[in-house]
Amino acid sequence: MFCSLLGYRPPPKREPGGAKARVEALQARGVTGDLWRRTLDELDACAAAFAARSLAEGFGGWVGDPDEGIIVLPVERLADVYAPLPRPERVALA
Repeated sequence: MFCSLLGYRPPPKREPGGAKARVEALQARGVTGDLWRRTLDELDACAAAFAARSLAEGFGGWVGDPDEGIIVLPVERLADVYAPLPRPERVALA
């Protein structure tokens, strides 16, 4: 879900940078509220609600087989690849 919102694969959600990327992706699309105080599960729920709204408004999409199950996404189609961002360079502590 967040890959399609961001256009790249964010860091794991349990890392500070991963949570930050998810909050900023939702905020950039107009999701309001104090997202910084939400749990990771609540952020996932916000993204799912945004995807459902996107589909209802005609600019979302879905993947899967309707007979087996689908996943609703906030984009019309998935990119072929969502590459991760390079890891930040580590600087030695003095």
